[in-house]
Amino acid sequence: MKRDARLSATLHALLHMAEATGVLTSEQLALQLCSNAAVVRRMMAGLREAGLVRSDKGHGGGWTLQKPLTEVTLGAVYEALGAPTVFAMGHRTERPGCLVEQAVNRAMSGALDEAEAILIARLGSVSLAEIAADVARNLSSRARSTHARVHTPGTGTSSRTSTGTGTGTGSHTSTSTSTSTSTSTSTSSRTGTSTSTSRRPPRIPRNRRGDSA
Repeated sequence: MKRDARLSATLHALLHMAEATGVLTSEQLALQLCSNAAVVRRMMAGLREAGLVRSDKGHGGGWTLQKPLTEVTLGAVYEALGAPTVFAMGHRTERPGCLVEQAVNRAMSGALDEAEAILIARLGSVSLAEIAADVARNLSSRARSTHARVHTPGTGTSSRTSTGTGTGTGSHTSTSTSTSTSTSTSTSSRTGTSTSTSRRPPRIPRNRRGDSA
C-alpha cells in the first residue's frame, strides 16, 4: 500500500532551506529529496500560498523561508499541503443498507476521528526549530564519536619502525648485520697478470749444499 509521504518530504525540504545561506532552486531541492523539480514545485505551491515560503523567478531565483523555524509548526505545514488523509483505513461502503455495516462504520469513524484529532494536535505542538535542534544534537554526537575513535589506541592504527642505510641494507624492528669476507690465495689484475701466493720450499744455504755425512 502506497503511503502519502508529502508531509515528510516537505519538512525535509524546509529544513534544508533553513540551513542554506541563500535561495535553493527546485532542482537543488529535488536532489536532496531524490525526486524531480516538478514534484517540488507542486509541493511548494501550497506553502507559498500559506505564506510559509517565497519563490523568486529568474536568474538567481529559487525558494526561501518566509518565517523563522520557531513559528512554523508541523501542523501548519500539514494544513498548507491540503491536510492529506491521515489513515488509509476507511469504510467498505459509505452508505450501506445493512444495519450491521452501519454500526461498524459508526464505530470505526469514531475511533479514526479521535485518533486523527490527537495526531493533528500533536503536529501543531511541534515546530521546525525543535527538529532542527534534534539534527544538531545528532551531528554533535556523531562528531564526538568519530573523534573518540580516531584518538583511541588500537583502533586500526599501526606503527612500524624501519631503519635503512644508503647501502641497501634495511631492517624492520630488528637490525641485521652481514659481514662477508672473501680471501683468495691468488690475486689477479685486470691486465691478465696472475701472481701466486703459494708458499715456496725454504732455501738451503750454499755452504751446506752438496755436503755429505
